[in-house]
Amino acid sequence: MKKLVLLLFLFTYSCSPDFSEINFSNVNFLEKNLKVIQVFGGSEEDIVKKVVSIRDGGFVLVGNTKSTDGHFENKNRIGNDIFLIKLDSKGEIVWTKTYGGSGDDVGTDVIEFPDGSFYIIGYSKSNDGDASINKGQHDNWLIKTDSFGKLLWEKSYGFLGHDHAYNIISTSDGGLFFNGFLDVTASEGQGDSARHGVGEFWCHKVNIDGEIVWRKYFGGTNNDRSYDAIETEDGGFILVGTSESQDVEISNPYGSYDMWVVRLSSYGDLLWEKSFGGSAIDEGVIIIKNQENNYTILGNTNSQKIEGVKTQGMNDFLLIKLDSSGNIISKIRLGSSQFDYAKDLIQTIDGSYFITGYSRNPANLKGVSLQNNAVFLSQTQLNGIIQKTWEIKGSNEDLGYSISQLKNGSVVLTGTTDSNDGDFIGQNVMNKDIFVAILNQ
Repeated sequence: MKKLVLLLFLFTYSCSPDFSEINFSNVNFLEKNLKVIQVFGGSEEDIVKKVVSIRDGGFVLVGNTKSTDGHFENKNRIGNDIFLIKLDSKGEIVWTKTYGGSGDDVGTDVIEFPDGSFYIIGYSKSNDGDASINKGQHDNWLIKTDSFGKLLWEKSYGFLGHDHAYNIISTSDGGLFFNGFLDVTASEGQGDSARHGVGEFWCHKVNIDGEIVWRKYFGGTNNDRSYDAIETEDGGFILVGTSESQDVEISNPYGSYDMWVVRLSSYGDLLWEKSFGGSAIDEGVIIIKNQENNYTILGNTNSQKIEGVKTQGMNDFLLIKLDSSGNIISKIRLGSSQFDYAKDLIQTIDGSYFITGYSRNPANLKGVSLQNNAVFLSQTQLNGIIQKTWEIKGSNEDLGYSISQLKNGSVVLTGTTDSNDGDFIGQNVMNKDIFVAILNQ
């Protein structure tokens, strides 16, 4: 039976932990080694999307699984269901729960409330099992559980087309905010489909019971998708994602797909929007509040030319620092000579960043191009220049997805693997499985 996981000792800066409980003394990241500990899952495809530290010192994983055996042996439905797994600070499983129906159900993010309850966001095609209603294709799906993962209630938000949610945050007024994209053309008249396209930045502000306070969409006549958001000090929001549009609310496009950044008021009114990129595909995947009280965005690009930054390879990642008005403070393009794709970002107590994702040529493989992707974890200097990169790899696809700091100062790195060799030797991987690792001394 497959177990769990990789654990990672990084003493990092994050808005979730209480730093008074974390010992940051005598930390030297450069002397630490990244090592695979264990993997877990079942015989079918298991995909983790997010790892989140929780108040008792452990962490939870959210994603989706098709397995009905192994660590998901209590799942009795065929097809994709959302999972929520609670683990202690050592990476041992405390409990595993799944949620879904007969349709395709995907979990993308989770937050913990002060009472220990969890709110899970994702998208669902089901109208049976745990899901009470479906308007057509995928709907945004919000689930509330108690501290043991027991389903308390669920709500769907969507229309006839594909409506996905990727990110959820708790808001300063005690409510929730989640975002993703909306198919306006199938929205039952909710939007002007003559002015907007098949995908829009779509966001919901809801109260603690999931009741809609307001919802808004933004974009143009092509495909626009938001992947992450953060609340601003005035109770508004900044959303990041990608836009194919060159009209309506997009004022300064660059090319095929641009990184698109949108700032909203606390009522969902558009305050400003900015595009960043080149002539090819550019996207924003993560936004964080940095220590300078500005915002740092992690994105990806395969544009061969972006003004002010040097191209590294066929696909690189970007760090762009913005002020509260959307003005660029700094930007840097990072990567190897091959393919690099970034997925998550945190800032450490010393101001440097840690970035995870996957690459065909991690920086410390000395120019050896891999046939499949390897997991990378990079530490940057204060200016964003990479100081060191660690990798986890086998002969098949290994993808790093998410990192989060624990109360004990460690940071969990999680992703999926198809490998049974290399850093995963002896782990009994079956199809796509979930890994967790530690960067330790």
